[in-house]
Amino acid sequence: MENIEISVIIPVYNSEKYIVKCLDSLEVQSMKDIEVILINDGSTDQTKELIEEYQRTHNLKIRLYSRENAGQAAARNFGVLQAQGNYIAFLDSDDYVEPDYLQQMYETARHYQSEVVTSGYRTVKPDGTVLQTTCVSSFGEVTDYGRPGMFVVWAKLFLRDFIIRNQFQFPEGGKIYEDVPFSLETKFKGKNVKAISYIGYNYVQHESSTMSSSKVKCSRFPFDKMEAAIRD
Repeated sequence: MENIEISVIIPVYNSEKYIVKCLDSLEVQSMKDIEVILINDGSTDQTKELIEEYQRTHNLKIRLYSRENAGQAAARNFGVLQAQGNYIAFLDSDDYVEPDYLQQMYETARHYQSEVVTSGYRTVKPDGTVLQTTCVSSFGEVTDYGRPGMFVVWAKLFLRDFIIRNQFQFPEGGKIYEDVPFSLETKFKGKNVKAISYIGYNYVQHESSTMSSSKVKCSRFPFDKMEAAIRD
């Protein structure tokens, strides 16, 4: 049976401009015991065809699932159920990572027996221009917990058994910031959460990003799930 250490879960929706660069960054990872789970969330452009072509022409282990559009949270929840790796990493389809990204995260998780490892990230333009660099472990190479404000689910590595055992899920139903309650719960309930000074995730900002101002409506915030995560 093939050994898989990390399952990388990527929801994709109309990502034809970015998905190839995203996959290229995973194909050149120094860590090879990985699988990439792509959930095509009802794309209406050429995203699905590009992924299928990539499967035919590259060696990256890809599992592609196509579903009716149900949102990023539902796609991530579905991806978790398909994952076979000992660890899970989430990646947005328009972002990309440095070649040693998964290796750095994995080695930290293994060394400290961590349920969650958080790294820093760069906010970049589509052409790679760096807009901002965010470090989550400013006072040491490895620290406990990390910055409280790091509530995104990417730039993290999770122990899969920890997620399954605690039945952590993303709130579905067209919400934004749906990764906040997930990140809160995993940070608060993890007994050994680590943050590292390493920065290897590139968060791409563009006009059609999920968090563009036109899409940020108060009614779409999962306030009930955030409150429950804090209360519990």
